[in-house]
Amino acid sequence: MKIEIITPDYKVFEGDIKSIRVPGRKGSFQVLKDHAPIISTLENGPVIMVDQADRETRYEISGGVIEVKMNKIILLVESVNSLVRMTPDEFRKHAHELVEWMAGYLENVEKYPVRSQVAPGDIFKQIPDKAPSDPQPFGQLMKDFDEIIMPGSHTGRIQIFCILPGQFQPSFHTCRNDHCNDQCTMHELGNITAAAELEEKMMIWLRDLIGLPGYFEGVIQDTASTATLAAIITQGKKQTGFAVNNTGAVSAGT
Repeated sequence: MKIEIITPDYKVFEGDIKSIRVPGRKGSFQVLKDHAPIISTLENGPVIMVDQADRETRYEISGGVIEVKMNKIILLVESVNSLVRMTPDEFRKHAHELVEWMAGYLENVEKYPVRSQVAPGDIFKQIPDKAPSDPQPFGQLMKDFDEIIMPGSHTGRIQIFCILPGQFQPSFHTCRNDHCNDQCTMHELGNITAAAELEEKMMIWLRDLIGLPGYFEGVIQDTASTATLAAIITQGKKQTGFAVNNTGAVSAGT
């Protein structure tokens, strides 16, 4: 059977399955091949799908409608969360989707605006103040990236030859994958809006998740060495009342 699970914002899943169990108004029910045509409303609860290899995939839905007709199932739901870790097949599927996005970006790079299209603070305000309580589908991640992050990025048409000289060559991306692709759109000065505001909100999420006081702030460092360097520089500025900026470390008494 063919199935599509769709929310108001994106398509969660599309593929072939052997069976599905859904939470109906009067209890859960199962749909198998050659099921009679039906349209039914759904309650909040689990959706359990079994594929052709007898592997289960579970989602938690918040109400919706199911339509079954000629071995095709359409689930229209208000919201959905995955209840399991990503399977190898799901990873393979999403990895291909990511590569397609990267290839599309490189293929159409001249169609993107050169500079960021948003004002400082715009991206920060669009990202929720709290981390999601449940895992979000990969499709939602990519939707947020396209709609929130990309407008604050740009193509970097003037390449940074001192850092990433091959950044617009497909062969370069086959080595560094999506991390590199993010770097290609974030490394230049015009992209600080997208990169910094995403980082700032993620650090707030982390602070709240581990229970630190609200006045804590932070940044993401790529190595322990750069983190230590940043801490030393920050302490020097604080201890000298920022005099080190104007007179140098020796004159400021550090």
